[in-house]
Amino acid sequence: TSRQIVLQKMSTGTLGRWTSLPSFGYALGLENSPAISSTAQLKFMVISGSHWMTSSMDVIKGEFNHVCAVFDRTTSNNSMRLYNNEELIVDNASNISINAFGEEFNQTPMFIGSGTIVRVPELPNFIPAQSFSGSIDELRIFHSPRSLDSQKAYALKGIYPEGDLRLYFKFNEPTGSIGIDDIVLDSSGHALHSRIKNFGHDLRSTGS
Repeated sequence: TSRQIVLQKMSTGTLGRWTSLPSFGYALGLENSPAISSTAQLKFMVISGSHWMTSSMDVIKGEFNHVCAVFDRTTSNNSMRLYNNEELIVDNASNISINAFGEEFNQTPMFIGSGTIVRVPELPNFIPAQSFSGSIDELRIFHSPRSLDSQKAYALKGIYPEGDLRLYFKFNEPTGSIGIDDIVLDSSGHALHSRIKNFGHDLRSTGS
């Protein structure tokens, strides 16, 4: 019911220090929602200094939503698209181009399920009140827009490493089989293996 970060890769101009400087990067967050509400608003934010775009859509609480957030730079007018369960919900085009995120962005960690303040120019800051409360089945990051046909073809099945797939977490590592329970393996072929902070064995529990 409180603001949460689902995913964030955001720098603030000074590596390693979260300051009042402009933000550079992207984030997915959940807005506040009443406990009795059956939906929550998912917010997609892309920011590069004074240039920014945001889009929002509702997701259903208490069940899995197949979410695809696309930031498309392939045309002069950048666009954001939000899909839920292989249906286009938001198609937001802009008459401006978002600048490159800068060198520091490349060194900035990506956080899943937690994050910090997102400073959006001209809008109130997005300030998370708690870590993510929910379950994530898989996480896939591509360096190209995902078509609706691709989503329909692969939403419910695994994929193999391909040129534009840059990160692929399945979150299905068997506990105890590799000796380090808090590890998450990257199946994209780029070896971006990671660790879960504050790991507990119940984090591996399935929907059943």
